[in-house]
Amino acid sequence: MKLNIHILSHPIIQYLSSITKEKNLQSNIKNHTLRQLGLFLLYETMRNWLTTHKLTIKTINEHKSITIIDTKESYTIITNTNTNLSLIQEIQCLLPKCDINFIPIKILDSTNISNLDQIIEIIHPYQKIIIISYNINTQYILKLMLYLTDIHNVKIQQIRLIAINCTTENLISISKIYPKLNVYTTGIENNETRR
Repeated sequence: MKLNIHILSHPIIQYLSSITKEKNLQSNIKNHTLRQLGLFLLYETMRNWLTTHKLTIKTINEHKSITIIDTKESYTIITNTNTNLSLIQEIQCLLPKCDINFIPIKILDSTNISNLDQIIEIIHPYQKIIIISYNINTQYILKLMLYLTDIHNVKIQQIRLIAINCTTENLISISKIYPKLNVYTTGIENNETRR
């Protein structure tokens, strides 16, 4: 397997991830936990990818330094289920130039890949794209990657995949076609462990 896999081992991420996997968790607690977890996952995914600038503002009495996100930076976050929407709720406050595209699996399965432009907001060839999914659906990811890389000519370095749950089988399938994809996860399960 040649994927660039980043297992996010920060104790808070691991703690929040384990809470979301509890079977009898109330939906309001799960959604709140997913929002927190999503913020941490996006932080880890973007911390060496986000371009910022320090500005100094001079007033009569003081100098004030602020950090701003590069205005040329453009992000698209793609997700496929309502559960994943909880993971990305906070991101638009942090990244005002961030498009969020909701592409359900059903639509991706039933639509000709070249017709996805009617569903997805226009993707620019230099845009940074984050695909976020609670569980990896290999067929969905592969079809989406094909759409991004072949139809929109997005380079693999511009795409990052975040998944809370993934299996070695998922990752091996993806790595056969997109070996340089960056994947961020809270852990990898062996297929035998899941059964």
